[in-house]
Parts: sequence; structure tokens; C-alpha cells
Amino acid sequence: MTCDKKIKQFVRLSMVGVGRHILSPFVLGAARPLARMDVPIHLLISSKTWHCALLCLYSLEATTGTRWPLFIHDDGTVPPVGRNAVMKRSPEARWISRQEADELSDQKLSTYPACQRQRRLHNYLMKVTDTLLFCQSGPFMILDADILFYRRPTEICEWATKNGDGFLYMTDNKEAYCMPRLDLYECAGIDAVPLLNAGICCVPDGAMNFDFCESILGKLDKKAVHPMFFDQTLLALAAGRVSASPLSKAYEISWSFFRKPGAICRHYVGPAKFDLLYMEGPASLLKSRFFGPTANGGHNRI
Repeated sequence: MTCDKKIKQFVRLSMVGVGRHILSPFVLGAARPLARMDVPIHLLISSKTWHCALLCLYSLEATTGTRWPLFIHDDGTVPPVGRNAVMKRSPEARWISRQEADELSDQKLSTYPACQRQRRLHNYLMKVTDTLLFCQSGPFMILDADILFYRRPTEICEWATKNGDGFLYMTDNKEAYCMPRLDLYECAGIDAVPLLNAGICCVPDGAMNFDFCESILGKLDKKAVHPMFFDQTLLALAAGRVSASPLSKAYEISWSFFRKPGAICRHYVGPAKFDLLYMEGPASLLKSRFFGPTANGGHNRI
């Protein structure tokens, strides 16, 4: 490794360390809002994402000015320190261990063998199956832990206050389903919405259930080219059955070093996503905490 590369790596690691270990505690030390929203949010977290989930939830509460009912799904890898940190920050959250989820799925999915089999094979499918296992009724929101909110997500707030009217979803730059969308239509008989990303999905009451998931997974089981994307595929097909609308491009998904000016939120993706999140996120959130968003909508170059 050349001297120049070593210097760049040192600077990058230093910025990440400052963001995670020095600035994040100041961000997370803020008082939580008192107002409450009724629509529950489901997050699937892991040993890699539990800490950024704290920032994700803080940023959502700070930009919306409300607390949301939280269901935190442990994929089975979250260490005790992660569980303790999440529950300390959000003591009213419903923590769901992998053991509890597995036991319930064994009971309730015995008549849905395709759902049970694919859940065991692909952890990301737990975003769908485990949300349905623990969701009693009504609309719900699926949220990824590696998303930070920088401005008020007005569309999501309005959707929630209207008790989940319609299906809202984040759009990706490239489609990632278990097979091409045309093939999906031929197999499932449903026109999936294009470019859905499961990072944010606001799902109305009745849009998804295990009968629907079992039917789709049964048809796609042997034909899927990329089964690791079953979660996005099911959500895209469910959205295709109801009134659905994509969230604006201000709900950003990018590999860029900085988010775009005016971004409402950013879904951090790619091999260096955690580096980018910690280099940009805590400093921006801390600035917003004390000074509010800038005139251009919270520009990230701080």
C-alpha cells in the first residue's frame, strides 16, 4: 500500500471513528419527542446494523416530532450490548429475539411450507414473514436500519395520519427482484411495481398476508434466479395489487460520498455504506439538533 493510500485510509477510519464513537452519543443523548404516532414500524437488525439503527430511529423521531410503535426484530446475531442500547433508547419498543420468532413461525407457518422454508434460507425474508407474524392488524411500515432521515418525511407522516391509505415505497436505481419483472408477471399473474426497494415500505391494511406470500413463493420457488430478493419481490407484487405510489427521489438511495442537497433521507448502500453513514450522518444530525436544517434543505457538506 502506498503512502498516499495509507494516509487516505487513516483519514477515512478516523472520520468513521469520530462519527460513531464521539458524535453519535451526543446525537442520541437528545430528549425524545412526546407526541405519538399509531402506525407501527418494523426493523430487522443484525450485529452489523444495531448501532446505526439507533441513529435511524433518532433521526425519524427528530424529523417527524413523534414517537412510533417499534417492533425490533433480532436476526439472531445482535449481541447483548446492542439489545441493551436499543432498549435503553426506546424502552417501550417490542424486542423480538430470533428464538421467539422461530418458535412462533414453527407454530403459525406449519401450513405455509414455502414461507417457512424460504424464511430459514434467507434472513432478509424475515422483513416480510416476521412482520406478518407479529403484526396484529392495520397498516405497518417496514424500515431498514441503514437509513437516516434529514428532513421531515411529509408523505410518510400524512400516510400514517390517514391510517395507511395506499402503499408507499422507496424506489431504487436498479431493479432487484428474484427474476425480471416480465417473468414475474408470467409466473405470478401480477404486475409488480417497478424499482421497489424494501428500505422503506408503507403497507396498507390487507395488502399482505401469508396466503398471498405462500401462493407467490410456491410459484417462484424453483424458478427464482435471485431468491435472496424474495422480500422485495413479495412487497413489489403486493404493491401491484393495490393503490401504490413511489416516494419521491428525495428519499435517496446512493453510493455517493455525500447525499444530495434537499434529501429527505438517505439509504446507505454499497460495500462502504457504514463508512459513509458514520462520516456524514452523526455530524449532520448533530448540526440539525442544535441549528435546524439549513436553508437549502439540510445540505450535507458540513
